Amino acid sequence: MPLKPSELLQILNQKQVEFSRFHHKSAQTYQEYRRALKRVSVQSDTELTEILSDHVHPGARPLEPLGTYPNWVVPCKLSWPNRELGLQWVREHLTGVS
Repeated sequence: MPLKPSELLQILNQKQVEFSRFHHKSAQTYQEYRRALKRVSVQSDTELTEILSDHVHPGARPLEPLGTYPNWVVPCKLSWPNRELGLQWVREHLTGVS
């Protein structure tokens, strides 16, 4: 049986503290992640490999040298005259790639 709007509102109001707690915790985790990424993204490939070698399961390892790209953003230097051609390129080259 579907809920009435007033019943739904009552349930949501009862959960408001939980929603606020979840939001606060998520925001904290996000900020911790950003700080950690900022610290680690300035390390050299050698330093990063050395740090990760201490962990059996580090979660991920670099597949190739990161070079001197700020924040690990490697420019692709690809451009298309319009969005449709860009999407076509994505379908042809990235479909099925994980």
